[in-house]
Amino acid sequence: LAPYKVNVIQAFDGQEAVDLIEKLNEKVIGCSSSKCKRIRVIFMDYEMPRLNGLKATSKIKSILKKKGMEDIGIILNTAHNDSETKKEAQKVGIEGILVKPTTPAQLKETLSPVSYTHLTLPTIYSV
Repeated sequence: LAPYKVNVIQAFDGQEAVDLIEKLNEKVIGCSSSKCKRIRVIFMDYEMPRLNGLKATSKIKSILKKKGMEDIGIILNTAHNDSETKKEAQKVGIEGILVKPTTPAQLKETLSPVSYTHLTLPTIYSV
């Protein structure tokens, strides 16, 4: 992700991702400056220990909604390229799917619609 000049925060598993989102985004509630550092997009693995990507996404979306926080686009990164996975992903609010193995070109294509002031991602797709 270095060519895209983005800061990367990593989580070991789904629960840690949920905890990080809650902690980091609480610091920017009410911050109106364009220099506020917000998480704009999450690349979520499907299969993780403790809490899988779909359950983590559901919890993150719930936290954001409950606290009135800005939505965060979540892209699922998975080897599962089937209609059931896509359906489940849409249900929990996943904005996109990158099927493994992911190439740098696919990553660039996925990130291109992401703006630092507004997030616009395509609906579920497979690359």
